[in-house]
Amino acid sequence: MGSTNGKRVIRLQSVDPEKNRYRYYELETEALGLLVRVERSWGREGWRRRRLVEYLAPADAEREVRGLLRARARHGYEDVSGEKALDNVCTLL
Repeated sequence: MGSTNGKRVIRLQSVDPEKNRYRYYELETEALGLLVRVERSWGREGWRRRRLVEYLAPADAEREVRGLLRARARHGYEDVSGEKALDNVCTLL
């Protein structure tokens, strides 16, 4: 997906047809001055849960995004957004 209007979107997927698993995890980051907005969406394809968190310090947002991406990678999610987010978090904020 990539960046759109100053926003960065990272989409991860975990698909295993044998286990009937079709999951996604999406992070959208947007820097608004010193404020960084991080919106997470996740669930099974066709369903959506979301959470929006705003950080006053970009370093806090980066630390949170880095941790979320590491956790998803441990659970078998793969980056399908073209951002190579699992390798390079620093350029996402």
